[in-house]
Amino acid sequence: MMYKSVNVKERREKLLSHLNSVHDTSVIKLIEFLKIPAKAIYNDLDALIKSNQVISKSWGKSKYYKVVA
Repeated sequence: MMYKSVNVKERREKLLSHLNSVHDTSVIKLIEFLKIPAKAIYNDLDALIKSNQVISKSWGKSKYYKVVA
């Protein structure tokens, strides 16, 4: 798969928009839906968690993410 580089701000807005449209989701589902490399998604999620826009919760061995209401 060829990945086209996009603006980080645009990518994070797209990620937030998708997270808003679902109850919660895993990184694997984000990679499949958004077609963004895992490293970029993890970096974006870390930045969004630090800015208190997204929270993560663990369930067993899985970690899920959702937008802070």
